[in-house]
Amino acid sequence: MLDLEIYQSGSETRYIGIWSPQTAEQKILTDVSWSDFRSKWEEFADDGFRLMDIEVYRRNGTYNNAGVWQEG
Repeated sequence: MLDLEIYQSGSETRYIGIWSPQTAEQKILTDVSWSDFRSKWEEFADDGFRLMDIEVYRRNGTYNNAGVWQEG
């Protein structure tokens, strides 16, 4: 995934991704608090993944975080 976008359509949260052929494994994490996001980021980094894209958005009055990591 090259890019992740998140937006509200009425009461629904929508996710859009731009994909390209990848040989490396990727991980996607959505709808988490900043502390949970940072914890996963550290875990993924220890496993050899690097953050490619991050999104911060409001959902139901609270801020949420999403990210895409790629191996390598």
